[in-house]
Amino acid sequence: MKKPLVIGIVAVLVLGVGGYAGVQYWAEKKAYSVIENALTQVRATGAKASVGSSAVSLKTRGLTLGDLSVTSADGSVSLAVGRLSALGVGAPQNGRITADSVTLENVTLTRTDGADGARVVETLPQVTIEKYAGPLVVTPTAGNAADLVNASPVVLALRQLAAVDAARIDVPHAVTRITPAKTSPQPAPQPTQARELTLDGIAVTDVRTGKIARFSVARLASEGLPDGAATAPKKADGQAATPAQGSTDDARPDVAQPDDAQPDEGSSLPRVTASAILARDIDLTPLLAAGGDDLRPVLGALEAGAFTIEQADDIRTEGASLTLTGVALKPAAITAARLAALKALSADDPPADPAPLLADAGALLKGMAFATFQIKDMRTIEPVGGGRAAVFALDTFRDGVLSELRVEGVDGDTDGRAVKFGRIAVTGLDVPRLLTLAHAEDPTQPDVALGGFRALTGLTASDIEIPTDGSDDTPSRPLHIGRAGLTWGDFSTATGDLPGRFRFELIDVTGPIDPEDGEPFNTLAAAGLKQATFSLAIRTVYDAGTQSLSLSPAEVEVKDAFRTTFTARLDNLPAGALASESEFVAALAAANIGPASLTITDHGLANLMLQRLADAEGQSLDDYRAHLLDLLNQGIAAAAPNAPEAAAVGEAIARFIRDPKTLEITATPKGRVPFLAFVNSDDPLAPLQLFSFTATNKP
Repeated sequence: MKKPLVIGIVAVLVLGVGGYAGVQYWAEKKAYSVIENALTQVRATGAKASVGSSAVSLKTRGLTLGDLSVTSADGSVSLAVGRLSALGVGAPQNGRITADSVTLENVTLTRTDGADGARVVETLPQVTIEKYAGPLVVTPTAGNAADLVNASPVVLALRQLAAVDAARIDVPHAVTRITPAKTSPQPAPQPTQARELTLDGIAVTDVRTGKIARFSVARLASEGLPDGAATAPKKADGQAATPAQGSTDDARPDVAQPDDAQPDEGSSLPRVTASAILARDIDLTPLLAAGGDDLRPVLGALEAGAFTIEQADDIRTEGASLTLTGVALKPAAITAARLAALKALSADDPPADPAPLLADAGALLKGMAFATFQIKDMRTIEPVGGGRAAVFALDTFRDGVLSELRVEGVDGDTDGRAVKFGRIAVTGLDVPRLLTLAHAEDPTQPDVALGGFRALTGLTASDIEIPTDGSDDTPSRPLHIGRAGLTWGDFSTATGDLPGRFRFELIDVTGPIDPEDGEPFNTLAAAGLKQATFSLAIRTVYDAGTQSLSLSPAEVEVKDAFRTTFTARLDNLPAGALASESEFVAALAAANIGPASLTITDHGLANLMLQRLADAEGQSLDDYRAHLLDLLNQGIAAAAPNAPEAAAVGEAIARFIRDPKTLEITATPKGRVPFLAFVNSDDPLAPLQLFSFTATNKP
């Protein structure tokens, strides 16, 4: 087990100085003795520690140290500080010391994991702290650099802030260079390319023992480094940095200067830039907690201004702003093993046995929560095509379920033709279930595929515009969809795969038509119409109390043509039928058909169709209508022996033919009508024998 490195050696050193600053006869000699004693305490752990120079001012209660170097006993962690200056150092109280201001210059923190392991080098030219109050010794987080390669250096720095208080901390410039291990451990492979993170204008205000009011960064840049790049940043003039006195080789390279150039050719990692980053109401204590199964807030809000992501294949993504709010964690759920499991499941090569990884990843996801994540004015620019979204948002993630993923103002360009969406939303995404479905051995099996109903609760879109191909006779017109949706829910059993509520709709679908489209569009086209508006809605509802599944209703409408509504019901269907596809099929053997109704409302199509058919027969409209009525009377006469109500139904249909308005026909079972027997029957008179019919005309 690695021995802790005393990062807070500075605090130990100022302890003695602050304690004796007000006592004239305890002069500088005593202060220097305290400094040496502090170094001795560090060396007692097996670490190396040295200071190149030191100076004490009793008048200002100040301390200056030069070339401070500390290296852990195993050499895996080292800290180098070119110069430290502290003013207004106070006497220690309850194991903590205070200082009016602390300035650190040329700070480098290096973490390595053996000769061939991962390496993280953080360099800060200057750090200033106002109104510091903290412990005598601050010990850094233990762990090897391989685990830190994929962690944000900003997060790692925030963890160290949990032990101190300060009015303000300023870091004008910071660079973190991350070099992955030469060999990748399994099952979670590490990145194979070095990358560098640059932060400018870091400001931290109101730090209070694990809680931070504000943390801001003026600019962030992250990019992959070409193969063969040096493991340490370079000076501005391109020369390698010189290690600090008393430190190990390459322990204190100077900071690389900001570079806005494009990534070197061959870099596989994207280049990321962001500006105006601000985090508010940060609570680090859950991150350091040993356990806890309750969600604990860790971040009130994170905001960022413009950002860009540039990939090696000339794909660029940019956004005007980013917001994340209400982040909370369950400390016990966040473990390195679970993070590795989630990463392994996301790899290109699927794991041989995903079951244990899925369990770990699911537990991790259920240990995280946030209120909103939103990006505004997001654009993707590709060599051919691209796209834009006015808003990309994730709303309310809790217990592994995302309540809604929505994208607004979508304008995509493919082959020079734009596809537009006013809004797209996916609701109720159960992320652990989605992972399980994605790693199923055979996702095409019915029971596996139907499990997808529990992985989300619906997809909706509105104001959709899709380009269409024109013709010599018909100019190109886009297809417009007012609203489209597929939603479901209300599972009747705890383990059931089939939802008790289902709705599909296509509303106000407007597009070009031609004589080849089939009825009723060919009739409309023959009447001279160039486009039509179509709507379709299907809704099913299961009622566990009555054990019935209702189609209520199915609706079809073509604007200015007609509207049809159909309702039906299936009875004697127990809730267990919705458990799986096989249970549903088995339950159909005992299911009965309930009442059904059909309503047809004419908005002009009926006369157009009659006229078109009359023209095809070479007859006038009145003659053709009379011909249809004769055929209807013949059918009624044939049906009368089996259906006494046929005459009344026929008269209602005749009135609709003579003056099309609204016709409603209902079918009521005369007794038990088994569903399977009815649909498998080839007897054309079976409906007349099993159902009684009524028909009415409405204005």
